[in-house]
Amino acid sequence: MKKSFHTVKKAGILTAAAVLGTTALAGCGSKADTTESAAASEAATEAAGEAEASDAFFATEEDITITGSNSYPIELVRPLAQINVGTTGKVMQTSFTAKSVPDTFHPFTNTVSGETDFTWNFSDTTTETFSADGTAYNYLAMGYLFAPTTAIQIAAELTLTDGENSKTVEFPKVEIEANQRSNIAGGFTAE
Repeated sequence: MKKSFHTVKKAGILTAAAVLGTTALAGCGSKADTTESAAASEAATEAAGEAEASDAFFATEEDITITGSNSYPIELVRPLAQINVGTTGKVMQTSFTAKSVPDTFHPFTNTVSGETDFTWNFSDTTTETFSADGTAYNYLAMGYLFAPTTAIQIAAELTLTDGENSKTVEFPKVEIEANQRSNIAGGFTAE
């Protein structure tokens, strides 16, 4: 996976971001409050359906003086929450909507703001699985969202489509938190 590093200096704070793929701290079409936010948002919008390309990491260090070639250990963290949706049954086309989630990330304060609904459409199915509590689940959906460092609850819904038939499953309380994974798993489809 290609990694590139961007640094942004603002008010004496150095922010380093390891950007995976083509997405620059912008999540799934969200905004990043950096001097490169316009380019970041545009790149993220292009990659919105490609969850892996939306994963990103960042770090902020204060009071660093750079005089020539220097090396500083900086721990990168994910400002995003990962949501996995899986079933013990048959994999099918899905649409997943996360409701009223933050849409802007502020790396200099490690905070999020704004509110929007994100919808991911998964017309291609996969044979990949994830494990939760010792059970293997077939992926129906996976995506990244900006999230605060303290967990919040959002509402979400999953629409399953099999040919001409579809059903929607609502999740009134899904917990998301930056740098954490939320699994929504169950027998949502027939075996």
